[in-house]
Amino acid sequence: DLCLEWFAGAATVGITAGTSTPDALIDSVERAIREMTAHPLEGSSHPDNSFELNAA
Repeated sequence: DLCLEWFAGAATVGITAGTSTPDALIDSVERAIREMTAHPLEGSSHPDNSFELNAA
């Protein structure tokens, strides 16, 4: 579960995962964070996914 409060004031979010973590799971976490923070999904590339969050 993700909580919006975890991302309050954040400018960048990093997502880490083990090698056995399915790409679909990593993508779903990224998508959920982007939706929670109203940040548009602009594609991703593994293994380095990072994106900027607009300050509220």
